[in-house]
Amino acid sequence: MESSDEAPEPPIENRGRKRLRCVERWVKNKKKNKKDTGRAYETYIGEHRHRKRPAIALSCRCQYHCSSHVAMEERQRIFKDFYKLGSHDTQNRYLYGLIEKSSPKQRRQRRSTGKPRANTFHYFIRTAQGSRIQVCKHAFCVLHAIGKRRVEVICTKLVSGVLFSGDNRGSHGNRPHAISEDVKAQVREHIESFPSRESH
Repeated sequence: MESSDEAPEPPIENRGRKRLRCVERWVKNKKKNKKDTGRAYETYIGEHRHRKRPAIALSCRCQYHCSSHVAMEERQRIFKDFYKLGSHDTQNRYLYGLIEKSSPKQRRQRRSTGKPRANTFHYFIRTAQGSRIQVCKHAFCVLHAIGKRRVEVICTKLVSGVLFSGDNRGSHGNRPHAISEDVKAQVREHIESFPSRESH
């Protein structure tokens, strides 16, 4: 049971018979909030996802020596501060500022595509004192308890020159039968033209 992790629900003011819209109480938004704050949740198809936990050990053997340069206390602080942000957009904005793009020093052909690498990405973490330490991609993902796909999406936006576009999932414009805003405005204006009085 996760009753201790549950955030208190905002009260709903009941004015009249019509039920008010409370976005915070929607089931999908509750699941999204649990996911963004690192708590356990269930997916839309009923699969259980365990809560996120800070990295206990870094198994990478890279040139940056991430396992020795990032202490356990620092790993817990990075994890806690990241999921304290509580929003997918805010977290991505934070990660966006910790990734830098540069030109590769050696243009070797990649095995997957057969083409030379176009960009090199450098990943950093922010210490409690405000300084930055460079780490490898694996350590960057493990310390923030995120997947590589999420980092790759941010890198793609960084290459395209987007400062920060936010989370565009579910915001596509392919709704051919959607009612235009002009029609909605005319309907609202017509309804407001009717005489009204205070409800008893």
